[in-house]
Amino acid sequence: MPTQDFGVYEDSLTLGTEVSSTYEGRHITLHASEINEGSVLAVVTKGYPVIFGPLGTPYGVGVALNTEVAGGVDEFIAIDTEGIWNLSVLGADDSGNSLVRGGELIYINTTTCVLSKISSTATNIPFGYALGQANDDGLAHTIAVKVHFDPGIPVEFFGAKTFNDPVTMDSTLTVAGSLNALEHFSVAYDATIGRDLSVLQHFSVAFNAIVGNDLTVAGHLGTLRAHVGNGATFTGAITNLTVEDGIVTAAS
Repeated sequence: MPTQDFGVYEDSLTLGTEVSSTYEGRHITLHASEINEGSVLAVVTKGYPVIFGPLGTPYGVGVALNTEVAGGVDEFIAIDTEGIWNLSVLGADDSGNSLVRGGELIYINTTTCVLSKISSTATNIPFGYALGQANDDGLAHTIAVKVHFDPGIPVEFFGAKTFNDPVTMDSTLTVAGSLNALEHFSVAYDATIGRDLSVLQHFSVAFNAIVGNDLTVAGHLGTLRAHVGNGATFTGAITNLTVEDGIVTAAS
């Protein structure tokens, strides 16, 4: 199968030649059609955050260095994937309004390309780091942001945990965001989940499971005690379950 062109990186290449030496290759040049500027803007716009790459995680992230001509040809657009830019950031995280402080992780919404501290892997991916402060009002504020495109950084370093394989914790697990496991999840002592826990197969806690929001289990749930803040929905089997707050649906 022949290789495919991607931006200026054509499939007719000469082995051993350098593509870009500009700032360690942080500037990437792609066709406008290969860049997602989000649902807020009509075209790729200079000075605004963008994402690129196939559907899935992670995407590439950066800031557009020039503006797409509306209705024009599919021109090339340069992207800065490592610069420091004054960008619009919402004062919000997964729990609602939240103060953004310098040094905190900033995420980009993969649909809107809006920046915030919202870290849910269902909607957002890592974008960079705040170098200024935005008020905790859920509104947009212009602050300096260090863009950092690093697809090698595991998602769990940025808040929410995503596990594709069986995971076993020897002691205590504390998750501030959402926890999504595709196969088997086991904690030897306590599991404290700040928001949602979604497990497709099996979830087991030897002592306590404390979930701040909703617990959704599509497979088997085995635990001695579970405290659920708002509600729980179980579509699979439940073993030895004592619930200290409301269950919405419990199929056994």
